[in-house]
Amino acid sequence: MKHDASLRKSFTATTFEYWQDVVRSTILEGECDTPSRRGFQAEISTVRPGDTWFSHVRGSAQSFMRQPRHISRASGEYFVLLLQLGGTTLHCQDGREVILRPGSLVCNDTTRPFELQLSDQFEQIIVHVPRPIAVSMLGPTERITSRVYTRHSPVGSLLVPFLQQLTTALGEVSATTVQRLAHLARSLVLTSLAEWAGEALPERRWPAAMLSHRARALITAHAHEPTLNSMAIAQAIGISLRYLQELFRDEGITPGEYIWTCRLEKCRRELADPALARISISDIAARAGFSKGIRNGASDSPGAAGDECVFPAEIDLHETTVCRSVSTSGAVPQEKVRAPLTRRPIKPLRTLPGPIST
Repeated sequence: MKHDASLRKSFTATTFEYWQDVVRSTILEGECDTPSRRGFQAEISTVRPGDTWFSHVRGSAQSFMRQPRHISRASGEYFVLLLQLGGTTLHCQDGREVILRPGSLVCNDTTRPFELQLSDQFEQIIVHVPRPIAVSMLGPTERITSRVYTRHSPVGSLLVPFLQQLTTALGEVSATTVQRLAHLARSLVLTSLAEWAGEALPERRWPAAMLSHRARALITAHAHEPTLNSMAIAQAIGISLRYLQELFRDEGITPGEYIWTCRLEKCRRELADPALARISISDIAARAGFSKGIRNGASDSPGAAGDECVFPAEIDLHETTVCRSVSTSGAVPQEKVRAPLTRRPIKPLRTLPGPIST
């Protein structure tokens, strides 16, 4: 059986300083502390097959605090389920404090501050679910964070032993099976949360919200690739092009327009970056994924599903949201806000070089 080592990471710490780095790089950005650094020990095993991921953690007594400064630096937003296997945990969020004991669960939202006080010899399973998916299924998260849930409910009695066995199985099966189990676990977690929140899951909306989130995540990650188009996204998540277009149509946009928006946003950021002041506008456009198209016409449209999204002649990147200016005193370059990027007929720009890989 072939295993993908890149999906799995394990760390064992015998010093608290090393453990702080492990927590920030594998679980979440935050501030750790411990009542005693002498004899400190902790370990974590993480399986991350996609946007939903799982961690098994155990260790010495410690605390974890996530504050606004950590949230502002975060690269992702997650809704987190904690299953206590050993020891106790004091969990605080949204004005509520609860104590977790073995067999109980609690949720937190990484977009708001929270605090954990973990006893000595604690053990937990942690499940990270993309927050947009959880919110689309459950509504406002404030209702269900920092509330203790037990295994005694019909769905909870299934979820607790399933997660316990899942963390062991994920280390022994193939990468394909890991991904399937991850999707199954996410469905079970959301079902349990819906029961606790007292809401019925909209069956038709559930898979659509997940697929839409996956499509947007793929586009955001690969928008800089000149060959990215709607067909490639549809194939990557295993759905038809028509269904992909329906997912985006419900939100008032097409897949091509979303690719277009991501590329223009990258252009805007790089034009505003003083460190990139020496890079030409045409090179910035190429870095963002715009390239000289094979043919004109439909391929210039961000809504064209099967064509490359090209750098179009009718966009004037000289009138971007940011105008660079350098102070003669040597100060940091200032940014002058102008009108946002618009598509309008103007004199075509000079021919750009071919695609540049980033």
